[in-house]
Amino acid sequence: MAQFYLTDWSERILADIGTTVIPAVSQELASGQRVVRHRALGVLLRLYDRDEAALTPHLVKTDLLPLLIEARFMAHYGDERDTGR
Repeated sequence: MAQFYLTDWSERILADIGTTVIPAVSQELASGQRVVRHRALGVLLRLYDRDEAALTPHLVKTDLLPLLIEARFMAHYGDERDTGR
């Protein structure tokens, strides 16, 4: 449980650093480990929420489609979206 707490903090801290983390975090999108890919995507999505224009070229790419779909299916929202309706 503590590990997830720490990784959530690392995502926030990386996003707080700003767009300078984009190159390093983007490289992790190709990781062979699903959790690494999802954490990297989480950082980029946090940055996207803050500055959509700066992140659009990094996120709106057809090669990210499988990762985005994978992340969507793995997401837990805590509401009716989790029931598959």
